[in-house]
Amino acid sequence: RATATQAALDQAVSAQEEAVGRLDEAVTARDRAIGALAETKAALDDSQASLAGTKAALAETKDVLDDTTAALRGTKAKLGETKAALADTKATLGATKTTLAETNAALADTKATLAGTKAALADTKATLADTEAALADGEGRIAMLEADLETVRADRDALVAAQTQAAAGRGDAVDALAARAEGAVVVLPGVDLPEAATAPPTPARVSWQPTWSEWASDADTSAAPADPAPAPVRSGLDDVDVADPADDSELMLDDVEEGAVRRYLNVAATIGQLLPDDFGPLLLSGASVVRREGRLFAIVAVPADRWAAPGSDGAEQAKKLADAGFRVEWTTVAPLAC
Repeated sequence: RATATQAALDQAVSAQEEAVGRLDEAVTARDRAIGALAETKAALDDSQASLAGTKAALAETKDVLDDTTAALRGTKAKLGETKAALADTKATLGATKTTLAETNAALADTKATLAGTKAALADTKATLADTEAALADGEGRIAMLEADLETVRADRDALVAAQTQAAAGRGDAVDALAARAEGAVVVLPGVDLPEAATAPPTPARVSWQPTWSEWASDADTSAAPADPAPAPVRSGLDDVDVADPADDSELMLDDVEEGAVRRYLNVAATIGQLLPDDFGPLLLSGASVVRREGRLFAIVAVPADRWAAPGSDGAEQAKKLADAGFRVEWTTVAPLAC
């Protein structure tokens, strides 16, 4: 009996829950109906507002129609004014025809002026003939000036020949220094030998072969040079400076400190590249240009150790110049011009 009562009670509770659910659905439906009614009222209000706007637009259309009618009346008035302006234009055309007749008369006057201009042109031609005669006289004077110019050129050629002879004398002086570097005793003009001169050292003769040149490439940098650089040679005479007065190039053999000597590099331009005006970026520390012939040839002095093996000193300087694209060769202590 208790179980049956419990079951009946459960059924009653379930029925109550179903009734509550149905009541919620009814409340929801009522809310929806109320919302739909509110939307309907809003739509009705919008329709009334739209009707009012349509009435206002109709009133504006009537006003525009009235304005159009007034504008049409103004256009008719302007048409009358245009007709009056056309009559004025016809009168202006008559005046233009009169002006054209006056222009034709002025044209006749211009033709008469043109005839006078032709007469002035004839006078100008006569003046031109006189000018041509004066020009012929000027050409004769130019011929005289050209003859004077030839004389000046001959004088210049004579000066060039004298300069060439001076350059030859400079070459003789350089050859004398080269002979002294080979161990010979040479007496230059104006220089006296000391009374107790010591015997010159034994001359050192070396082959003059290039260490690097413009044909060297990065692929054969590891290969040994064909011949080592010549050992430095120093004579028993004091070093002297020889300068050419006719040229800016100068040959200088400077004294160096004890235990150090100088090795010399011939640096020459190639077909594809001339020497730079400034050797500064290409020179290592202590190296200097002792002679140069413009952008074709130069001699670079490289400080070296007296007791170092030939070619060990100055190799880096020679390689840097060769890598820059110039022809580089070792030479003796006495630089020779090319």
